[in-house]
Amino acid sequence: MRLRRLSLNCLRNLFEIVRTFITSAPTSPDSCTQIPHPWTRNSEAIANQPRMDPLSVSYGILPMVGNSVNVYKSVRAKFKIFCHYSAEVERIRKLFGAQRDYFLNEIELVLRLVLQDQDIVKAMMKDPVHTEWHAHSLEKKLEALLERNLMSLIDIVNDINDSISTLQKAFKCFAPLEEEQKRDQQLKRKPLKDCVRKLRKRVTITFEKKNFEDQIDVLEKSNSALRRLREQVSELQKPASYTAGK
Repeated sequence: MRLRRLSLNCLRNLFEIVRTFITSAPTSPDSCTQIPHPWTRNSEAIANQPRMDPLSVSYGILPMVGNSVNVYKSVRAKFKIFCHYSAEVERIRKLFGAQRDYFLNEIELVLRLVLQDQDIVKAMMKDPVHTEWHAHSLEKKLEALLERNLMSLIDIVNDINDSISTLQKAFKCFAPLEEEQKRDQQLKRKPLKDCVRKLRKRVTITFEKKNFEDQIDVLEKSNSALRRLREQVSELQKPASYTAGK
């Protein structure tokens, strides 16, 4: 009897607990706090992030061009030193110098299309590390000017840089001259340029002129492509002229 009474009391208490829970539960779905699934939260966060506009990505063409101007300057300096070794080297130097001038002329003409201040243009051409070569505003102006032609200019500049880099490596053939100068107590105090004529009598090098000529030919083709691109872009800036039909 006592055990039955205890069981009834337990059931009665359990019933009260259940009834209290039901009556206190929110009846409106809006009053419930819903915890989203972690995957749902991540998806919403990704959806709310701003989409990246591909056109807003800067290709950095200006620093590339500035680097080309700088490397051209470096190779020209090497030619000025070693052109005294032989007439063949001097001939190659002249061929390279012509392509360097063509390149610089074309780049200056391109800069004139986006820069009204000609003093800044001249300063940039003289100084490959000028701050304007890294100016974001100028970069954007150039990208806006080129539009669909931007990648073509990047390809041309990359080809030019590759050719110049190959020329730089080709100058390793003159390393024996530099080594001989360092061994000579009198000559090592002088600039290498002033010692080449004396050193060539002692040291014989293998000058692969075809390697130099091949790279200069590539530079000539790249400069021609650069000129055509610049001319077309410049022409596209002019107002279109229409002839009314009769």
